Amino acid sequence: MTAGSLTDLYINLKSNTTGVLLSLIPSLKTVYTNFTQVSLTPGESLTFEYQVYVPETLTGYFPVIFKATLESMGQVENFTFFKSIYVVNNATPSIVDSFWGEPNQTTLAFPQEGVTPLTLVVENPLPVPISNVNITLIPPSGITDIYPYITLPGLGNFSVHELAYPVQIANVSPGLHIFKYLLSYDGKTVNGNFTAVISQFSPVFAKPIISPIPAGGYSNLTVTIVNNGSIPAQDVSAFLEVRGLEETAFFNQTLLYLQPHSNSTFVFYLYAPPNLTSGVILLYLKCSSRSTPS
Repeated sequence: MTAGSLTDLYINLKSNTTGVLLSLIPSLKTVYTNFTQVSLTPGESLTFEYQVYVPETLTGYFPVIFKATLESMGQVENFTFFKSIYVVNNATPSIVDSFWGEPNQTTLAFPQEGVTPLTLVVENPLPVPISNVNITLIPPSGITDIYPYITLPGLGNFSVHELAYPVQIANVSPGLHIFKYLLSYDGKTVNGNFTAVISQFSPVFAKPIISPIPAGGYSNLTVTIVNNGSIPAQDVSAFLEVRGLEETAFFNQTLLYLQPHSNSTFVFYLYAPPNLTSGVILLYLKCSSRSTPS
């Protein structure tokens, strides 16, 4: 029987007494039954049909308890018995998500990046805990796993777990890449796949902040250069082209070295001539860097 489905149960009763069977109710939700009050005679065998709903939260052997009410010789008696059913849950543990970086530290990945962590989000959708969880990653061409497999001692029912799996990124093209995996638990094996994106953008990007400049006044353009990759960026430069405004000075225009997951600030000081017409002035900011894979 499959969890989350409708299932037919057939109950065969053999009476050893004389009386009337008033009710026969299972512990699972009943969708249909052909049961009606019936008179019993000793040695008589009766079969009743029940269509019941098996909850999604069940798996393995499960006792369905039947409560019966019998009237015999003017007295009403209640008794119970159970029928054991085996419930199969079609859900399987799997990798439901992935992202570059350590858990709680999302980052980007780029071609020729070298060794970088890929965090896998493993889910156990079963209503029972699982143990001896082993994951073998089968990465696409150009990406190599560092360890042959990764192990979890166990995973609770209806739970997820994040774990970092280091891989080495070599000469791969930017875009979506499909990773295959084998997940084994409690003697069972699941095949699956998930996707991860290799970015086509430079890991170094700029976040400019500029304040309004009054005509005849000064202001500055602050540019935060961020290295969001895992490779050091070298010779990071920023150049600003202005039209209508004047660039009076700059600070930290060239940076020799920018650590992974760090940032640095570039400041351009600007002057607006008194006769400048009010409005939006377009500025052209160009940033450049080079990276050497580790």
